[in-house]
Amino acid sequence: MKSDDTLRQLLWKHEATLSRMAVEIGGAEAVWRVRNGAGDVVWSSVPAVAEGTTGAAVTAVSAQSTCTIPMGETGAIEIEGDSSSDGKAAAGALRALGSFLQAAMETEDELDRVVQDHIGNTNQLVSLYQIIGQTSGTWALDEKITVLLEEVSRQFASDIAFFAAQESGSSHFILWPVEDDYHRERADSIQERCFRRNEAFVGYEPETFVAAPLFVQGEIIGWLVCGAQELPGMELGVRQVKHLQTLAEIAAGFLETDRLQSQVVANTKLQREVEIASEIQEMLMPRSVPTVDGYTVAASCIPASSVGGDFYVVQHLDDGRIAFALGDVTGKGVPAALIMAMTRTVFRSLTPLSQMPNALLQGLSKVLYDDLEEVGKFVTLVLGFLDPKKAELRLANAGHSPVLFRSGPTEPFMRIDPEQAPLGVFPPDAMDPVVLPFGPGATLLACSDGVTEARNTEHGFYTDERLEELFASSSATDAETIRKLIVEDVESYSKGAPQSDDQTILVLCANPVDQLGTSAAQSACESESAPSCEVNILAQVSEMQRVNGALDELLAAHPLESDRAECASDLKLAVHEAVANIIEHGGLSEDEEIKVCWNLQSGGLACRVEAPGVPFDMTAVDVNKPDPEDLPEGGFGIFLLHELTDVVRYEPGPPNVLYCERNWSKDD
Repeated sequence: MKSDDTLRQLLWKHEATLSRMAVEIGGAEAVWRVRNGAGDVVWSSVPAVAEGTTGAAVTAVSAQSTCTIPMGETGAIEIEGDSSSDGKAAAGALRALGSFLQAAMETEDELDRVVQDHIGNTNQLVSLYQIIGQTSGTWALDEKITVLLEEVSRQFASDIAFFAAQESGSSHFILWPVEDDYHRERADSIQERCFRRNEAFVGYEPETFVAAPLFVQGEIIGWLVCGAQELPGMELGVRQVKHLQTLAEIAAGFLETDRLQSQVVANTKLQREVEIASEIQEMLMPRSVPTVDGYTVAASCIPASSVGGDFYVVQHLDDGRIAFALGDVTGKGVPAALIMAMTRTVFRSLTPLSQMPNALLQGLSKVLYDDLEEVGKFVTLVLGFLDPKKAELRLANAGHSPVLFRSGPTEPFMRIDPEQAPLGVFPPDAMDPVVLPFGPGATLLACSDGVTEARNTEHGFYTDERLEELFASSSATDAETIRKLIVEDVESYSKGAPQSDDQTILVLCANPVDQLGTSAAQSACESESAPSCEVNILAQVSEMQRVNGALDELLAAHPLESDRAECASDLKLAVHEAVANIIEHGGLSEDEEIKVCWNLQSGGLACRVEAPGVPFDMTAVDVNKPDPEDLPEGGFGIFLLHELTDVVRYEPGPPNVLYCERNWSKDD
């Protein structure tokens, strides 16, 4: 507060006291006036004396007509009248009185400042209370900022206020009281003055305003600005700046809260979408694998996160074959899961139309290539067909981890490396499939790289070598046993380290001879209840008369209906051709023996042939039609073997074993 204002406030409060003091000093007719530090009259007991009249400089006390009471830099009190006081004594007393009055005035001034500060602080608290109270019921940023701008305008008696911020590609601009061309033009002009400033300030061009920066994480992202028609003195201006800065901090808090809220909402929405994707992916995974007479199949997928890119499919086909696939989409999360679902769907659609795995792989690549190339993804995939009738497995591998195969529990395994690039890397290319004899005791193991690249707490990898050693050391012939063995070994190796990739395993096993079940071909010459016969012959084609004679005797003892007799005749011809091929291509000497067992079951007729010599697997030779010019060596007999039987399996020896079965009818 200015000194003149303090003087006037003092005189207003103590006018009666000053008048009484003037009478005591100058008599009943005394006149008194007050001058400020510049000598101007700011108060007089005589109305005719105009304020602001400049008089002589304040000097010593005049005992004749004028008594002056000096009050330092504040000014002085003059009393005119008769004075009988001792001049010197009166001067000293009046100086003491002036000092007292000066101190009183300073106290009044300080008290007034305290009161004004208190009022200002109270107004700020009320302002904050109003803002918090009116914004607590909404999450909308625009509504919160509007409430804040209304309070700013009330606090500063302003006719314009605005909030402008920009972060992470999003911008906010809220103008009060209304966003029209006039107010927007004023706001834009004021905002230009805020550029390159880094603290709250008072501006005077193009109009008077107060501006405070919005800080978020230590960076200025915008401004809170209000117009000010009139600014009080410097101290009040500082108070205004500080108050607006406080409100700017609240506005920045609103903005940060809105950003975090949006992030939480987005994360919550994404989490729900991930949960839905996980549920869908879980539904797409087979709940169980098909059962196949004479075989066991086991598969599992342990995702590293809620959703993943690994998948497996085991599918029954109408012609009795089993189609299977194990794939791994590059990347993780929802994008990989979407590609996985697409690949799985295309596989299931194309499989019934395909006869060979390489043709199926080529079809998959043709359908998926453009889409995979567009999104920059690729799929490693191993797929195949298991033909129980021929006891063979045909395999194709597109960039997937090597597949392990062994023909028997004690046989050495072979590693089948990928022969084609992953789907989506190159346009489709035609290649021949890998054909594997899958007789009793044979095992196929396929895993995703999440198994071999599983890490322990020391960041070491499980490795292909460890998987191969485990597979080679196990004599298990059951698919589920082998799968569990691998899962447990990976868990033991990882020792609680977080899983970094999906772990998918697919195992196919052909039951060994002593576990082949009750089908005619699997139990030939082993069933005590079913009629059977056995004959040993020399490795000579002429000896086949004895094989046929043994079957004729068995059928004579158990006569068959005409249609079943025709089936028996077909199997007799098929076995005749098969034994002839074994003798011709097995490298047998004429004095070596071949054992043939016939078994008459309720569902059909079966035969088991045991022979020494070099293994000759007729089930591994692909014969589509009996064209003599195109048939391989022994091909016509091999064609008859496949054509006239319902089940054919081969197990290399020694001894080499061939199983054949002919059902009475398709329903049987």
